[in-house]
Amino acid sequence: MKRVCVTLLACITSLQAQTQIHGGQQIRNADWSSMPYTKPVKVGSALPATCSAGEMFWLSTATPGANLHGCVSANTWMALASSSGGSGGVADPGANGVMKRTALNTTAPATAADLATVQHCTAGGATNAYSCSLSPAITSYTTGACYGFAANLANTGAATVSFNALGARSIKKHGNVDLISGDIKAAQIVRVCFDGTNMQLQSQLGNIPVTTAAGDAAGPLDALTVGALQGRTVYGAAPSSNQVLKWDAANTRWAPATDSIGAPGYGVTLASETFAVDSAVIPAYSIGTSAPSGSCVAGRDFFVNTATGILYFCKATDTWQSATGAAPENSSLLLAFWETSGMGQGLTRYIAPGAVSGHATETSRQFLMVRSGTLRNLGVNVIGSIASAETLTVSVRKNAADTGITCVVTGPAQTCTDLANSVSFSSGDLLSFKLVTSSATGAAIYPLVQVETQW
Repeated sequence: MKRVCVTLLACITSLQAQTQIHGGQQIRNADWSSMPYTKPVKVGSALPATCSAGEMFWLSTATPGANLHGCVSANTWMALASSSGGSGGVADPGANGVMKRTALNTTAPATAADLATVQHCTAGGATNAYSCSLSPAITSYTTGACYGFAANLANTGAATVSFNALGARSIKKHGNVDLISGDIKAAQIVRVCFDGTNMQLQSQLGNIPVTTAAGDAAGPLDALTVGALQGRTVYGAAPSSNQVLKWDAANTRWAPATDSIGAPGYGVTLASETFAVDSAVIPAYSIGTSAPSGSCVAGRDFFVNTATGILYFCKATDTWQSATGAAPENSSLLLAFWETSGMGQGLTRYIAPGAVSGHATETSRQFLMVRSGTLRNLGVNVIGSIASAETLTVSVRKNAADTGITCVVTGPAQTCTDLANSVSFSSGDLLSFKLVTSSATGAAIYPLVQVETQW
């Protein structure tokens, strides 16, 4: 009986001796490595509705690697770890390398579709006042940042756009030009960039750019109408076959008309003598450094090979024939030409072989020598009469300089010659003739000039 009482008292004493352990004050340098397992935080499938700062919780339903959460402030949890071992609860961004926020404290890798629609929204608002909200929302306009929107309406003039209710900004094209009607079409994808003041349009214009001409020509460039030449009206009548545009002095305008100069059946009358054209074909000359090829008109086209000095003529349609073979030595050619326009007194004119009228500027009447040779035996004949004491001086010029070949016609005589002097020319030299009339009173004269060329 006595033993039982001792045992019971011992048990009672043992129960009364149990105490609580304050880990923060009584545990020092604890080593839990030998423990079967440890659970330092609470575990659950949902975050508790309430918490105080400093608590931790293991969310078993979170993405692996983002399970651990901490209470950062009253009733506010935040993921504390990621699968990559970093902090902040941001998961692997995936192949695109960009994360997106899907909910509070929750992120996910951005898809290609997510990236394609960054800074883009579908516009609402009234005509010329577009507005929409970007998602994620922007809190201010950033200089240099670009934004996009799908226009709900076509513009009818200057327009603005507002993103996320941050205020309307003018849309400008070409840097600082207001839009005109149709620059933005309904449903058009519009891209703009903020320059600090305005939204500069980056996307293409809805209107097709058309430049309108002014002055002698009018209308858009794709439908241009020429109404004048140098300010003088062009008559709108349609021309007939073979007509040309000529000046109509009676009506002070340009108009279609038949050109009789050089036409078959017409001629030029000089001092009562008529030089008829009568269906003649005007020769066409060309030069080159090889034999001619290609199309040609029989009896009209001539060609000189400047490398060999060989002259070719068009024997038949598109058929060239050598006229000289290799140019023989000591052969000669007589050059003849005349001043058909007539020369008054006190004038200086320049003329070249093959020309039918003189010119006040020598460079407009210089003949290119394609072969070396010598010019001699100058002869001049004035067609018609020349007044007494009136003179005509004719000089042969080489490269715009006088040579020793010259003669003077003194009225009433009509001819002169220089058979004593000569001048040599090289291939590439320029040949011209200077005609000078005296200031004596008299009618216009029409000189015919000839000279012998020998090579």
